[in-house]
Amino acid sequence: MPCCCYYKYPHNDYNSNQFLLLLLLLLLLLLLLLLLLLLLLLLLLLLLLLLLLLLLLLLLLLQLLQQLLLLLLLLLLLLLLLLLLLLLLLLLLLLLLLLLLLLLLLLLLLLLLLLLLLLLLLLLLLLLLLLLLVLLLLLLLLLLLLLLLLLLLFLLLLQLLLLLLLLLVLLLLPFLLLLLVLLLLLLLLLLLLLLLLLLLLLLLLLLLLLLLLLLLLLLLLLLLLLLLLLLLLLLLLLLLLLQLLLLLLLLLVLLLLPLLLLLLLLLLLLLLLLLLLLLLLLLLLLLHHHHYYYNYHYYYYYYYYYCCYYYYYYYYNYYKVNNYYCYFYYYYNYYYYYYYYYYYYYYYYYYDYYDYDYYDYDYDYYYHYYYYYYDYYYYYYYYYYYYYNDCYYYFYY
Repeated sequence: MPCCCYYKYPHNDYNSNQFLLLLLLLLLLLLLLLLLLLLLLLLLLLLLLLLLLLLLLLLLLLQLLQQLLLLLLLLLLLLLLLLLLLLLLLLLLLLLLLLLLLLLLLLLLLLLLLLLLLLLLLLLLLLLLLLLLVLLLLLLLLLLLLLLLLLLLFLLLLQLLLLLLLLLVLLLLPFLLLLLVLLLLLLLLLLLLLLLLLLLLLLLLLLLLLLLLLLLLLLLLLLLLLLLLLLLLLLLLLLLLLQLLLLLLLLLVLLLLPLLLLLLLLLLLLLLLLLLLLLLLLLLLLLHHHHYYYNYHYYYYYYYYYCCYYYYYYYYNYYKVNNYYCYFYYYYNYYYYYYYYYYYYYYYYYYDYYDYDYYDYDYDYYYHYYYYYYDYYYYYYYYYYYYYNDCYYYFYY
């Protein structure tokens, strides 16, 4: 490390440069404030851009949700139309079943009437047969009386008549029995048909009940669909309101963004002007020297700069070398971390000598270890800075 100049030369121009130094300091402060303000504006601009992106994202999400709700609404309307068609078909089927039931009832009435007519006809036939038998018996009695009266005279004729009557009775009796059997069969068929009609009537009643239940279910489904449609319409209305609010916020952000950009541009121009003014002041400070002591001053000025250059040169090289040294030292500590870990008790007894607590060791050990190295570099920093100030001091005074 080179030795800086400790010799007080006879003359300096510090007092003459004091005003320029104060101006330089004020300009530096103003430049720092402008830089801070510029950083704040940049941060605000980034926040506005982020807000703009978030608003655009929300708008896109709301539009997507609106499209989905519209699609769901269309599906519900289609389902509602299908249910209405199904309801119409069920009503038509119900009407057909009612007509069929009415026809069956009419047919049943007709069959009952026919059955009654057949019974009446059978009764009439029986009555006719009875009347015929009665007439025949009366006629037979008359004939018998006549035969008794004319027994002697018409014996042969009477025998012939009796044989004829017997033959007639024998011939008529099977036909009457056959007619009776046919009437009974017809009656049985009519009864069977009546039973079938009653069964069909019961089936139609069951179908009618099922259709009524289906109709009730369809009405409930229609009510649910109407409620869902109302809910979807409310959701679409809310989405439209949210979209409107987001569009208003987006418009506000887009209006503020050009103003911030304009203010940022003005600050950049002002910062550029301050930098130019600062360069001018530095140039004045460099060119402002006393003529009589110029060479002497230049020598010490050069020697000061040479000293400081040499200082900075070594200072730079020192940090340049030690930067890599610390870099490798970091990896040395990193790779030898387990080495220090295995020597835990050694450092524990070492720090116990310096009154470190046992329970705080696990936390304080690495902290104080690195803190020690931090103070070590910090000490050298102040050490160099002290000599720099010392050189600076002996140059100006």
